[in-house]
Amino acid sequence: MNKLVIFSIVGLLLIPIGYNVAFAETWDVTIPTGAADSTSAETRFFYSPWELTVELYDTVQWGNADTAAHTVTSGNPTDGPDGIFDSTLFGPGKSFSFKFMKSGTFDYFCSIHPWMTGTVNVKKIETMKVLHNVGEDAGDGKTTFDVEYLLEKTLASAEVDENEKAVTFTMAGVGSDDDLFIVKLPKNLISGPLLVWVDNQQITNFERTDEGGINTLTIPLTAKSETVAIVGTTVVPEFGPIAVLIFAIAIIAIIAASTKNSSLYRIQKL
Repeated sequence: MNKLVIFSIVGLLLIPIGYNVAFAETWDVTIPTGAADSTSAETRFFYSPWELTVELYDTVQWGNADTAAHTVTSGNPTDGPDGIFDSTLFGPGKSFSFKFMKSGTFDYFCSIHPWMTGTVNVKKIETMKVLHNVGEDAGDGKTTFDVEYLLEKTLASAEVDENEKAVTFTMAGVGSDDDLFIVKLPKNLISGPLLVWVDNQQITNFERTDEGGINTLTIPLTAKSETVAIVGTTVVPEFGPIAVLIFAIAIIAIIAASTKNSSLYRIQKL
């Protein structure tokens, strides 16, 4: 059997029960016939619908049904473009698509016909997905964590490497070149200055925020990304409670033996 097929089957089997996969949608906006005519601009809508509410990771596609060329440019006619997206000029029968990777309100307009304005509201996802029992492959296997994350692709597993002080996430499925992996990492799972590798290549263009006992990382991915490795200075404690107790007893035994030997030496010397 092909290795890729085996990996895909194993990855699907590793997905936790109750795992919630979000499916991104594509929303259509039409530039109607006559949009280039500014007549009754105060009462007409020149993008249909002119206001749209979508989810994070959704795509909006603007189709030009007019007889003139137009643009879909983020910003507003007063302040000008804000640089978030810009279709440049596209003609009749053509379309422009943009995938929204951040939540918020995004105004846009046509740079050629400034009376044409619209708005896309991107809702923030309140409930993140959860990967359970991260860390069960480290230490005594009893110190585990539920890791919250957002990802367009399927997150198949997370593996803790105690020697490398790393947590490696494995992904499967189809993504996009502007995908993001947002993950909340408990500091008891991994801590220290965090370094990130995507498919064995170190990257620096990720964002990190510190929220008490949680480090939140926002990591850019491509459609072909398969692994994300996060390296710190400590990971799940290598010594669980039982191991710590045994280690402590061993130290006490060594100290006791050393004290006994020292006493015997003094007695023999006398």
